[in-house]
Amino acid sequence: MKRNQFCTFNFIFVRQFQFKAILLWAILSLIHQPVTAARQSAWLNPPDTIAIDDESSELLYEIEFMRLAKRLAAGNFEPGKNPDIDLVLQFKKDAEEAAARGNYVLAQITLEEANGLLTGIQIPEEALDQSAPVFEGTETERTVHVPECRREILFGTDAWRHEFEMTTTDSDTTLLEGEQNPFYGILLGFDFMTQGNTQFRGKTSLKNSRDYLVADAELSARTTFNRSSTFEFDNKLEWTEYHADNLKYFHDAFALRTKSRIGAQTDFNVRTELSFRNYAQEDEFYASYFQGKLFGSIDRNIFSSHRIGLGYEFLSRMHATADEKNYRDHRLDATWSMSAGYKMRLFVNNQMRLRDYVRAESDSTYQNDYFDEYLLANLTLSLTDDFSLQLENNLNYREYRHQNPIMPTYFQNDVKPSLLYRFNQEVTFNFGYFYGFAAYAEQTAETASFVSNEDYNTNGPALGIEIFHLTKFMMSCSYSYEMRRYPNSQTRDITSFSLFSDRNIHSLLLFLLWELTDDISVSLIANYDNDKDKQQEHSDSRSTMLSIEFNYQL
Repeated sequence: MKRNQFCTFNFIFVRQFQFKAILLWAILSLIHQPVTAARQSAWLNPPDTIAIDDESSELLYEIEFMRLAKRLAAGNFEPGKNPDIDLVLQFKKDAEEAAARGNYVLAQITLEEANGLLTGIQIPEEALDQSAPVFEGTETERTVHVPECRREILFGTDAWRHEFEMTTTDSDTTLLEGEQNPFYGILLGFDFMTQGNTQFRGKTSLKNSRDYLVADAELSARTTFNRSSTFEFDNKLEWTEYHADNLKYFHDAFALRTKSRIGAQTDFNVRTELSFRNYAQEDEFYASYFQGKLFGSIDRNIFSSHRIGLGYEFLSRMHATADEKNYRDHRLDATWSMSAGYKMRLFVNNQMRLRDYVRAESDSTYQNDYFDEYLLANLTLSLTDDFSLQLENNLNYREYRHQNPIMPTYFQNDVKPSLLYRFNQEVTFNFGYFYGFAAYAEQTAETASFVSNEDYNTNGPALGIEIFHLTKFMMSCSYSYEMRRYPNSQTRDITSFSLFSDRNIHSLLLFLLWELTDDISVSLIANYDNDKDKQQEHSDSRSTMLSIEFNYQL
């Protein structure tokens, strides 16, 4: 699937199947760079038409996640013994789920909530992570231990395979794509804390393969003032080169953040980000840009069990040679969380976004202004010490200024009740069932001739298992069986063409991180989707994606 093939069809294809595979590849492309630029273009372009947050949001989410995980590991906290810790763990889970959907902005906000709640909880000295920098002596006389250094050699492979069965009037055609891409690299990093309570982290890595070469460097610092205010900055430089496509670019992302606590109840958070990307050779898909972002929020504890937050973000992206792609983005976030002892936890987030392409033509297909509202609600009820009931609802409404067949206004809602069984402190099983539907705006006579009504409803079981051992092993595996139906599709029963036909979809997603020894670890991400047409024998697709990486610490 090359850059100039299926560019229009790919967006419709994504709507028919699932966003999960695209989100997974977006994560892999940032962490592992596993696919060629041409294939990235086929799946992700045009980038502004799919609700995937940019790389800087994902990077900040990953930093915030590692920070929370390290603090939880250092405290050796146990679920069920402190309602505040239980709420922190629930926020962590909500953030992981939001990140899995590609909503890194919401995931980051949720982690900030969790880190805010965790602030002030005393961490026992005997539980401190031995790999982290620690202090000895009094508050005024502290000795800094030797900084932690990382020297790692990494190698692995990325593999993917796509198979499409297409029905035509003359014959049945199967399109098959697949390849694997071994890679190797080196990583150097450090982590230390000064006597002035400032923590520095940095890393640089080089990763090479048959398809790409990636070199990056990161530096971050975090300092605390009077135990109530923090200041952070981080900067990431990246050089990426895809050999087959002769695509090269340089990316720099810089961020500043300050957070202050007023009293014991209120937190103020301000963050600014500047980034730019420069392509060696620009074209209609890859245009150099500069981006600025400003975010501010206020969070306040109400009584002992409620917490509310309000945030605003302004983003502006400008392109040097593609003015029609310039846009401004306004986002307003409101959150509310509640914890009623050990029995009930509730988290609600409402996000409103306004996208404005300042110089786009009125008939532009992809540079299309829109208003977007996203609502997430998660309720957890503890039934016993081992069983809990969870209800999650995701609602999304997007209204485009100019209606067209590729980007119609739509309303989407998904509800998932599930039963969670905690086998022990490390293993949790999830048994759920999801319901959902999507409704699209009526097409005009001109656009309806191109694409018929895409409305659908879906339901099916969802199973999952999570194993989380703080030091050695972490695994998350989920499976779902989706019965998706298009009741109004005019092409559902046409043997020669079934773009929006009734389908049954099997999906499996696996993530694993395992420290085999003190020096060797392995990480694996795998996704399998089997999409079967309910009526047509030759209108199915199967997709398999795998990334496995071994790390050896010198």
